[in-house]
Amino acid sequence: MADPDAPWHAHIYYTAGQRAAAEITAAIENDPDTEVKKKAVFALSQLPKDEGIPLLIKNTFEPSAPGTLISRKAGVDDHPAKGITSIGELRLITLRGLNMVGVPGVAERLFRALASARVNVILISQASSEHTICFAVSNADAGAAPVLSVFGGKITTYRKLAEHALTKLEHWFPDMQPAWTAGTPLPGGELPQGWEKFTEVELRARYPWLSDPLRRALARRHGAAVPEVVADAHALGDLGTYFGAELFAREIDYLIEHEWARTAEDILYRRTKTGLHLSADQRSAVAQYVAAQVAANALPMR
Repeated sequence: MADPDAPWHAHIYYTAGQRAAAEITAAIENDPDTEVKKKAVFALSQLPKDEGIPLLIKNTFEPSAPGTLISRKAGVDDHPAKGITSIGELRLITLRGLNMVGVPGVAERLFRALASARVNVILISQASSEHTICFAVSNADAGAAPVLSVFGGKITTYRKLAEHALTKLEHWFPDMQPAWTAGTPLPGGELPQGWEKFTEVELRARYPWLSDPLRRALARRHGAAVPEVVADAHALGDLGTYFGAELFAREIDYLIEHEWARTAEDILYRRTKTGLHLSADQRSAVAQYVAAQVAANALPMR
């Protein structure tokens, strides 16, 4: 039979679920009885609490490590652990995203938002990969910081969707003004003369050196803001590197500076649809250019 004084060797591992639940696989070692050596899985709450059985916690991923022995008897160490403390009634919240890597200001933006909601942060942890920031708040404060998730949506309904989203957050923003977007044109949409006249008459006269496909592509993507995109260019060569699908470096620079583009995907699919018409090599060239521009200017996430 098993020696009651032999430590239980427990391997802690974490499931892939959302809960931070741990299961312990315990087996008594050095016992001749093979039946006893079979591994049994216990939930933490099922471990014996009153029998005084020593518990040796081992790392599944580092089985050779000495682990931690929990016992009523003091060991030979001069600085044994006196106890274990914990804080209950907390929520762990993780901010995660690939676009966080190397971007200054992400943490500042996060904690400024929490401070504005008067949320007390108890614990902060960030992985060295910079992909995540994890922090702990009390259950009470967790209700003070609203989280709104929007799934789906279409380009034809984005305005109403945005208004509905803000309506859900109205409780936390008592100074919010009534919806106003129904009668307001989007940036670049201020074209009382109509798109056709603006594109084929005004832009043609102002920029005769723009090809018809390029002029129309810029007008579709930026409307009345085309002069801001072209800026002081006086010839095609002033627009910089040509990547294909009527996309030049000058337009990418404008999207980075004025429309908060930070990745190639922002340029190719979110601000334009040029990614649908470029080859893999051309998309790679855009990605390299965007990464270099963002890094060179140490641009924050807005």
